[in-house]
Amino acid sequence: SPRAISYIEPRAKTRAEQRIAIPKAAERNAFLVSGARELFLVSPNGSLLRALIAKPSAVFMPLSLAKAYRSVEWRAGTVLNASLFLLANDSRLLQIKNGAVALDTALQLAEPLGNNVRLRGLDAAKRLAVLDGEHRRIIMLGLRGGIIWQYRHELFTDLRDIVETENGEL
Repeated sequence: SPRAISYIEPRAKTRAEQRIAIPKAAERNAFLVSGARELFLVSPNGSLLRALIAKPSAVFMPLSLAKAYRSVEWRAGTVLNASLFLLANDSRLLQIKNGAVALDTALQLAEPLGNNVRLRGLDAAKRLAVLDGEHRRIIMLGLRGGIIWQYRHELFTDLRDIVETENGEL
């Protein structure tokens, strides 16, 4: 059977499962980033596929980016405020809004990111969180990529996710 993603609409009154086929060209080490209305399949080699899940028959389609972005190695991604944010191996942050690059900035870090990095969007705070388990730190970013604060703790050994309250507290 073809590779596919099963998507269940959480707002539907009845269980409505939708299968979205993954194109053969998609790399097996690609990662999935989900938003409220769309799914992104991001390959570490720079290719990007998008499926609009608001449509009844969603299909992954290539998202055209400039040639310079096609060779970038993406490490992590999240969706916040209807924008896709991607974090690259070279600590660049890319924001894609309405299919176009809205921001491309290098994070000004004193120490490079580790190998085990996650990027999370915090809706209430309107911020991004970089979870760097290797260096036992959480880096809070504004939506333009500026560092708001960085917090380290010896217990941050297995950073997978971060939880935020409705008023934006972690």
